Amino acid sequence: MKKITTLFAFMMLASIAFTSCDSVTSDAKKSAQNLCKIQELMKDDGYTKNKEEIKKLKREREDIMDKYKTKMKDMTQTAREELAKKFDRAFEDEKDKCKD
Repeated sequence: MKKITTLFAFMMLASIAFTSCDSVTSDAKKSAQNLCKIQELMKDDGYTKNKEEIKKLKREREDIMDKYKTKMKDMTQTAREELAKKFDRAFEDEKDKCKD
């Protein structure tokens, strides 16, 4: 019975980890896309023209990062490191697309 309980607990934790990783990847991509939009809007003295849109995008990025930090709070150190790697990889991949 103890083995079954342990197996069930492991399966639940794995399920949570996989679903949170997927959302972390999409959050990272969204954050990078917002950063690219902000950079594009700020070109050629665009800050004064697009001030409200830039503020909106910055708030969205802050919300994404807050959500990401909240997810990491209850994780083990190893799980945090894996999640951070996944986030960073997805963020960089998406950010590289906007440099083109």
